[in-house]
Amino acid sequence: MQIIRTLWGDGRLHNKILGDIDFHIAHPNFQFTCLTYGKENHKMIQEKGFQSILIHEDPYMYPNAGLWGHKIYAWKYAATIFDSFFYIDWDVNMRDLSKPFISPENINKKLLISLRKYISRNMER
Repeated sequence: MQIIRTLWGDGRLHNKILGDIDFHIAHPNFQFTCLTYGKENHKMIQEKGFQSILIHEDPYMYPNAGLWGHKIYAWKYAATIFDSFFYIDWDVNMRDLSKPFISPENINKKLLISLRKYISRNMER
C-alpha cells in the first residue's frame, strides 16, 4: 500500500501548509509520495526531500473547485498508478506506523483516507 499526500496552489495556500510540511521534515515517521500540482510545487517538495509526482503543470488545475476538486483528482490519479493507497492530509500526524493502523477488514481496499478531524464542543454527547 502506497501512502500519499497532495500539494497544489501557490504562496497564498502555502502559508497555511508550510508549517505542516516542515513538521514532517523534522519528524520523518514514514515514507510517502506527494502527488503535486505545479512545477514550482513539485520542485519545492523534491528539494525538501520528499518523493513527488507531478500530476499537472498548473498549480490550480481546478481554480473554482477548492480543495476537494484537487484531492479527488489526486485520488483518481493515484488509483491509476498504485494498486492501493492511503491518503493522509498534511495536517494529520501519523505518529507510529510500526503498529498496525489499518484494520484487517480494510487492508485490501483500493483507497483509505485519513482526514483531520475537527470536533465541536457542541457535538459532545
